[in-house]
Amino acid sequence: MCRIGKLGLIPVVSAILFLSIIIIPSATAKEETVSLTFKKIAPSGEESDIYIVKVGDNILKIIRREFGVTSYREMYKMLDIIKSLNPRIKDVNRIYPAQKILLPGEKANSTRDRISKAKKTVLTPSLPTEKEGTFLKYTVKRGDSLSAIIHNELGFSYKEIYKTLKKVKDLNPRIKDINIISPGDILLLPLKSKGAPTVKEVIKKKKPVIPVEKILPVIKSVVQKRPFLAMEKELDAIRTVVGRMAGSVITEGIFYIPLPPAGQMSINCSTVPIVELDEGTTILLDFSNRVPENLKNIIESTWNNYFLVRGKKVSEAPSMLEGVINVSRSYSLKKPGDYKSIGDNPKVNVYCDWIVTKMAAADESPYSFAINLVQDQSSLLHTNVKNYTKRKGLEIIEILKGTGIVTTGKAGQTKKSIALNYETKLELAESLLSALGYISVRDSSVKIFDIGRDGFDLSIKTDLSLKIDGKQIVILFEKIPKQFSDTLEEKGTAAIILSEGIKKGEIIEKISRSLNIPSLTDDFRFSFSNGKGEIILPAIRVKSRGGFLYFIDYDIDGAIYGLLNEKWEVDTVKY
Repeated sequence: MCRIGKLGLIPVVSAILFLSIIIIPSATAKEETVSLTFKKIAPSGEESDIYIVKVGDNILKIIRREFGVTSYREMYKMLDIIKSLNPRIKDVNRIYPAQKILLPGEKANSTRDRISKAKKTVLTPSLPTEKEGTFLKYTVKRGDSLSAIIHNELGFSYKEIYKTLKKVKDLNPRIKDINIISPGDILLLPLKSKGAPTVKEVIKKKKPVIPVEKILPVIKSVVQKRPFLAMEKELDAIRTVVGRMAGSVITEGIFYIPLPPAGQMSINCSTVPIVELDEGTTILLDFSNRVPENLKNIIESTWNNYFLVRGKKVSEAPSMLEGVINVSRSYSLKKPGDYKSIGDNPKVNVYCDWIVTKMAAADESPYSFAINLVQDQSSLLHTNVKNYTKRKGLEIIEILKGTGIVTTGKAGQTKKSIALNYETKLELAESLLSALGYISVRDSSVKIFDIGRDGFDLSIKTDLSLKIDGKQIVILFEKIPKQFSDTLEEKGTAAIILSEGIKKGEIIEKISRSLNIPSLTDDFRFSFSNGKGEIILPAIRVKSRGGFLYFIDYDIDGAIYGLLNEKWEVDTVKY
């Protein structure tokens, strides 16, 4: 898959400046992530001896390719000639793409004569030949160091390595600094004498035992410096978040950025992924610091919709993801590090690390989502909570340290609250007693005065009556004289007087209190996910024969009630 960045024209002066200050990554790397390609300008007849440097060129490669020279001694003689032809170049071993170098050509007769003379005087190299058996050819691999090569390939002990280094330098005069080697370099190595110990014998030597007390601090240091996410996991997180930002992530193919007037920049998306947002912003994700700093500055200063983001090696957050959000023009990132209230009754408070908000136009509704950076499994939100907050307008994306994006698992149970069946306040009282496990009787008569004792009979009709532990209790919705209630109390009958203007919640409170049933009206809090959230349940909690009942006067969300019931055995009753 190929993409071409859409860029406007850039003045020629800017393009020339761009070419003159760019630093190209080492040509010795096995794979190139960011490269520059240029159209070779055809030389005129008078400039047939000018060579334009390409990406990946070095001076010895040019000599080998352009003149067919293979002998190192002949190469170095040719190098001296090129140095004399290019006195303006301070170090001919350091050349850059698009740089012009004067090479011996058809129009440079004096130069051709010098080359011919040089070729005639080339002597047989004094280096040993492979047939002599006194040296070993070795191709440098990634991760090699010269001391390790001498030890592992030749069998020299570490004490002998320093002496051997001088021999290696003498055998490899073409390498300016023998301590700086790159994958693909070919080294000539001196072989040991026959009496020397073999590599196998050297390897068999026991390694010194390192005390545990020295190892543990090192291990602890490494563990403490472990990043929040590995590159692959953070890329998954970026893909998820960018999807919420109406964008996409490119991880395959080559992405081209035009470089007027003569070339283009190519990005290998498998090593430097590209984020494209619908707003027009393009972001290069440089996970491994492959792109030089000056190239980053040029990209961002030349094109106002292109950005390069680098992550921190050690961070308590996915730093690349943070960088992507911060360079977006349509989304803003805030780190409240505080609780956000969702819903009303019940209210759910959820701790949010990051809030990403779209900067909506006047005719658009605001849109936001939260990102939580979770340290361990026990701090993850319950699926029911995440589903509830999403229905209420706030999606919460969780990123678990070391694991990455946490996908929403199977939702827990949902439950519907029991509702008291009533139309009148009398029916409410009757239903309440039934929910608490008591049987009440309507319209019964209770005698207050007795003719044999008081000289006359007087009875009153009750709205509800019941017996608890042998004691009679009557409920009246009409007020009676205090003398009547006192007389009933003397006879062991408790009277609960409920006025017509009494509120429904007060009926529950007064009946439970009169029956000596523990009750409490409050906002009950249920904490979850190691304090990352809580459910606030306004209710009248009454002790029943089967446990506590939470009387509520609103419709409770089934998922939240299911969680309350499953985790804390909360039973709600709507009145």
